[in-house]
Amino acid sequence: GDVYKGQVPGPWSRYRFRHALTREAVYEDMIEPRREALHGRAADVLAERPETAAIELCHHLLADGRRDEAAPLALAAAEAAEQAYAYVEAAELYEKVLSEVRGDSRGSVLCRLGQAHFVGGNSGRARGYLEEGLRLLESQGEPRADSPSSHRERA
Repeated sequence: GDVYKGQVPGPWSRYRFRHALTREAVYEDMIEPRREALHGRAADVLAERPETAAIELCHHLLADGRRDEAAPLALAAAEAAEQAYAYVEAAELYEKVLSEVRGDSRGSVLCRLGQAHFVGGNSGRARGYLEEGLRLLESQGEPRADSPSSHRERA
């Protein structure tokens, strides 16, 4: 058959499709509310398991439309991706939850997103995020790294 039970690290098993095209066809054939409900159930089960990777839980929360719950996980996963030099993946994660980031942290997240795009090779997309992020940080009283006041503060 096209489905097999594969062993993964941890106390449970997982079912997988033998071929990505089979999985994709089944997934795309499912109506969206059903897909979201299944992702929601998966997220609820995974949230109860302490060994669940943040990125895995985040994926299911986003697919279920639970962006507010996914945002902190996505930000943590994006930071981990940056530390692993996976800047394209980090940028994708930041963008997925940017609409949920408000308040004082938004400027910093925009700058991280811009930096991830820049280092990931997409300088065109980086510029807008960096400019907006810097504007927000400056409006909050954060000095720019290239300003004379920031050099005095470090000395």
